[in-house]
Amino acid sequence: MKSGWSVLSALVEDAADGHLNRGVLRELIDTLHDTRDPEALTLLAFARALARRDQALHDHANLYLRQLAVPQIELFQMLGAALPPVVDASRLVRDQLRFALEGAEAVTLVSIGCGTGQREAELLSGLGARRWHVFLVEPNADCLEQATRAVHDAADRAGASLALQPVWEVAEYLPPSFFEAVAMAPAPRAVMASFALHHMGDLETRDSRADLFHAFFEAGIDVVSIAEPSSDHRAACLRERFENARRHFGQAFRHIDAQPIGADHKARVKLMFFGRELEDILGRDEERVEQHEPAQRWVERVERAGFAPPPWLARFESSRTCRISPHALGFGDTDDPLIAVVAGVRA
Repeated sequence: MKSGWSVLSALVEDAADGHLNRGVLRELIDTLHDTRDPEALTLLAFARALARRDQALHDHANLYLRQLAVPQIELFQMLGAALPPVVDASRLVRDQLRFALEGAEAVTLVSIGCGTGQREAELLSGLGARRWHVFLVEPNADCLEQATRAVHDAADRAGASLALQPVWEVAEYLPPSFFEAVAMAPAPRAVMASFALHHMGDLETRDSRADLFHAFFEAGIDVVSIAEPSSDHRAACLRERFENARRHFGQAFRHIDAQPIGADHKARVKLMFFGRELEDILGRDEERVEQHEPAQRWVERVERAGFAPPPWLARFESSRTCRISPHALGFGDTDDPLIAVVAGVRA
């Protein structure tokens, strides 16, 4: 009898050749409804993602998930308890900037994909600078509004002056005037981004991600600190994306299974949070947004833009991290980091 994974692998092979065996995939999904079994839950997340290629089949797969539905904001809150490396990496992004900017009287901060602004507010509250110029870049208008309030409140509590520029835009469409404004703001200037840059799309066959780092270097940025998943989900070949996703999310799900949280909590994070990422990676071939890359590609972009390796915050160079390169620390398996924090400083 074939295992569920061997059945799914064969389905991926067929789908890569343009044929989705709907009957076999539906039968596989119907055997995986036990959300208390960790292995079945992981396999269901992948099978449901492949089912995204057929709307009726995808609707059928979602029948098993109705009892798990919660608002997106709750999923983000649940993620931290389910997958500690995400929290650790986001904290390191913030704390690396705090380490690099310590003692500055005036600071310019550029945050790409700021979300609701919590990390930015924490940085402002904890650093002690008296003058701040903050650029918040976020494509979600509601999040941008919340981030604006959070940063304003943090500045008020700290008694710091604040020049705030919210920018409702995706990073690849930032205009030259944006970088000109950054260059005119006080030094030192810093960039932070947590799990945001892999959403960037290329424009006119250019690597917009590399262009962004070059533009920041030209604008006088002194330090960059970013966190990104480390895996290759940009490959055009579905077979390759599947194998890379199986390694990457398999590791993430093992971390989740090891946490002292309830079965429903684990199921919601696997199926409702990461399940949506898997759907994008395996259920679509074009115009995908979850285009994760190996950490080394981010390192190369930072190096080629002109940024040198940073001095790392000592307490993070421990058993919790592995050194990927002078520019990057990894969280997760030593030989295959789940997440990378990549940083650089102006030489």
